[in-house]
Amino acid sequence: MNLKSRFRELQSEWSLLTQGAAWVFSTVAVFLLPPPAVLHGGDTSLVNFAKFVTAVALGICLFIAGRYRLARARKGWVASATVFLLLSMCGFFLYQHFRDKWTANYLGDRIAIGDKLTEDGVNYLALPKNRGMSPDTIVWNATGNAGQIWTHDSIQSCWERLSILYVCLFPVVTACMVSVLQLSRKAESR
Repeated sequence: MNLKSRFRELQSEWSLLTQGAAWVFSTVAVFLLPPPAVLHGGDTSLVNFAKFVTAVALGICLFIAGRYRLARARKGWVASATVFLLLSMCGFFLYQHFRDKWTANYLGDRIAIGDKLTEDGVNYLALPKNRGMSPDTIVWNATGNAGQIWTHDSIQSCWERLSILYVCLFPVVTACMVSVLQLSRKAESR
């Protein structure tokens, strides 16, 4: 096999893999919203990276699935589906918790906030009328400038941690979906 024909074969395989990954990604993207990209000017590279990770995870899962299609592997697929479902659920709720904690609503968009206050933020929230104020209200009063209240480093750090959680959820959900698909297939017996 020459290099040119091998390259065409790889392109075809990658095309099928990305189509499968698009299916997985579109299924997950219905309920898992990406972190706000306000700090990064609307940059979509994180979402694109998550798509790439999904494609690679799908390839790995399909390789494993191809190796273990026998009827005796069914218990393993049940265990795999169960474990990855539980991990997916825990990951989703953890992501939602931190998304709510590290973002605020401003004019209909989510923007990243931090977990460490600036000196101005400390003084602002120390006022009796501002105690217990929600992040949405704080950001509204700061006209969308979270950097007035939270340090830029903490905003960046919270955004990065949220982004890591977001990307890491895709391979877990992919493994869950492939495990369930393996269970739905007619098992080959030997």
